[in-house]
Amino acid sequence: MEAITCYERALANDSQSTNAWRGNGNSLSALGRTEEAITCYDKALVIDPLLTKVWINRGRIVKRHDEAIRCYEKALALDPQNAEAWKNKGRTLHILSRYKEANFCFDKALAITPEASDAWSLKGFLLGALGRREEGIACYDKALAIDPQNFDAWKGKGSSLVVLGRPEQGIACYEKALAIDPLNATEWFNKGNAEDILGRNAAAVRSFARALELASAQDAELITRARSRIRELQNR
Repeated sequence: MEAITCYERALANDSQSTNAWRGNGNSLSALGRTEEAITCYDKALVIDPLLTKVWINRGRIVKRHDEAIRCYEKALALDPQNAEAWKNKGRTLHILSRYKEANFCFDKALAITPEASDAWSLKGFLLGALGRREEGIACYDKALAIDPQNFDAWKGKGSSLVVLGRPEQGIACYEKALAIDPLNATEWFNKGNAEDILGRNAAAVRSFARALELASAQDAELITRARSRIRELQNR
C-alpha cells in the first residue's frame, strides 16, 4: 500500500509519468486488484505504446485469453527477441489447446534463453498433453538440471512417469516436489494415487488424508475424490 501511495503522489505531480503508471499497475496487480492495474497499464500505454514490458504485464492479468495473446503479440512486434513474451504467449495458447502454436512459442523462447528452467517445464507439460511423454520427461530433466528446485518440473515428471507405468519413479518425483512445497494438496493426492497403484494401501490412505487436510474450499473436486479413495481403500 505504501508503494501505491508513492506512485499516486508522483502521478499527482506528473500525470504523464509512464514509470509511475507502470509501477502503480505492478503494485495493484500484486495485491490482486486486477482491474485497477489494467487501468494503470492502459494509461501508460496511451502515453507510450512502445512499452514492451507493460504489454507483457497487461497480458498476464487480463481475463480473456485472446486479449492476452494480443498483448504478447504487441510486445513481440516491439521486441521479437523477448523470451518472456514468447513463453507467456505459449502458455496461453496451451490453455486454449492450440498445441502446435504453443510449441512454436516455447521453442522460440528456448532458442533465446536456453537456460530458462520454467520454459523447459512448460514445453514438458505441452508434450505430455500431446502424448509425447518421454520427450516431455527429457524436457523436465533439462529444467531440473538448470534448477533442481523447480516444483513444476518434479510434478510434471512424476505425473508422466505414472502414466507410463512407472509409479515407483513417479513417487520419487512427487516426494521431491513435496520437499519444495509440502503444503500442496494436489501433489499429496497424486502421491496417494501412485501408492495405490503399487498396492501400498496404508501409505495411500495417509497421502489422501494429508491432501484432505491441506485442501481449500476451492479444491472441491479433489476433496470429493480423496474421500472416495480413502473409503475404497479402507473397505478392501
